[in-house]
Amino acid sequence: MSLEERLTAVLERLPISRETQGKIIRFGVVGVGATCVHAIVFLVLTDIIGMAPTPATVPAFLTAFAFSYLLNHSWTFRLAGRHGRYVFRYGVTAVTGVLLNMGLMYASTTVLGWGHHVGLVIVVVVVPLFSLLSNMLWGFR
Repeated sequence: MSLEERLTAVLERLPISRETQGKIIRFGVVGVGATCVHAIVFLVLTDIIGMAPTPATVPAFLTAFAFSYLLNHSWTFRLAGRHGRYVFRYGVTAVTGVLLNMGLMYASTTVLGWGHHVGLVIVVVVVPLFSLLSNMLWGFR
């Protein structure tokens, strides 16, 4: 059974419409892509260029933001136009996500003394879940 078939089987058990199921799957695909973009930019900045982990989250997040907004607008939510409204709302959720991202990285590396790779794992789990909920409930409504 393919991953798509497994996800579809799980989603079909939930009391949500097929349209919403499709949005969740597409949002997940875009989110995985954006997370990969974020991680690659972050690791290049920290491990190759030598930037400190906390400030490196900003350009990594902004690059992933552009990737994610464009794909979510056109593919996940299948919207046309009205970029002013949607990009503003998406921006609000993204700024909140940046703050969450930076706070988690700061707490992981500075407060708890863990390495930035551990902080990255925490960030790539928590921030996409926040993003899904905030955009399903507000950002693209």
